[in-house]
Amino acid sequence: MSKNESSALLDKQQLNHWLQAKGLMGEGTLTVTRLAAGRSNEMFVLDYASPDGQAQSVVLRRPAGVAWEKAEKVLRREYQLLNALKGRQLAVPEPIVLNEDKSVIGALFYIMQKVDGFVPAMGAIPESFIAANQDIRDTAFAGLQAIAAIHNVDWKQAGLNEYGKPDDFHQRQVGRWSKQLHSYEGRPLPELNRIGDWLEQHLPSQWTPTIMHGDYHPLNMLMADKQPPRIAAIVDWETSTIGDPFLDLVNYLDLWYVCNGGVDWPTEDEMIAHYLSLVDFEPENLLYYKLLYAFRQSVLLEGIYQRSLRDDTRDNMDEMAQRVDYLIAQAIVLLDGETT
Repeated sequence: MSKNESSALLDKQQLNHWLQAKGLMGEGTLTVTRLAAGRSNEMFVLDYASPDGQAQSVVLRRPAGVAWEKAEKVLRREYQLLNALKGRQLAVPEPIVLNEDKSVIGALFYIMQKVDGFVPAMGAIPESFIAANQDIRDTAFAGLQAIAAIHNVDWKQAGLNEYGKPDDFHQRQVGRWSKQLHSYEGRPLPELNRIGDWLEQHLPSQWTPTIMHGDYHPLNMLMADKQPPRIAAIVDWETSTIGDPFLDLVNYLDLWYVCNGGVDWPTEDEMIAHYLSLVDFEPENLLYYKLLYAFRQSVLLEGIYQRSLRDDTRDNMDEMAQRVDYLIAQAIVLLDGETT
């Protein structure tokens, strides 16, 4: 079996029967396309064509073939969050149904609307879009506007009181992610201990809890192919919680330039100033957030890498290991600059 064999993750015929039984699709032809973007979970576009020429497309999301132990819980939480944000004119896809019956495709899954758009990263931004955009910098600012709108949601009023545990959020971070790293039983990453020690000694004295995406960057968003620049949907909410919004900000700042090369985009200071103009809170120390982001992200990506080594349905993700090494090295540079 090929490592990219989709049939190991989804029985198309059985899924089609389930969709029809639920009234989500009628008699017709179902085409399933596996998306390559998912790294911890899997996504499939389901295209349905009826005999009378009607077409419909939705997206199915399920755990990876070799999933981390809390994968199903995480997908339930994703669905809960998307439901809570539904109808609020925010950049999130609309959830359709959550299925707990594993007999359908062998795992829990949920289905959401398919959102049209493009990934705002170098090589993926259409030339026509760039040509029509009077200020390409607005493309970068659009990502800040989309996440700021979500950060500004009253999460308690939205019914997300139990979605996360903001009390002692920062006090838990190093221990929580260190425990997850050790669970992989993979390669040693000793420099993370030094970063973790610094973080525990420099906790913020005050901060504002918000809905937090947890992995916010251009590859997890779709931009509408219209003017002015607007994010149509933010996806992959698997690490979301009620947490610190500045982790989303520094994540976006780091990976915007990785994805786009920094050419003609706003500077980091301009991006920070734009974000701060959209919210009512400020960070005590952005260095803390940059180091915490590197710490968390290194553990997340190392997990993706280690699981890929054991997963017969996907290729080994050596690029994730390389990204982990880079993040740790950059964090040490920042740390050395702080302590010298």
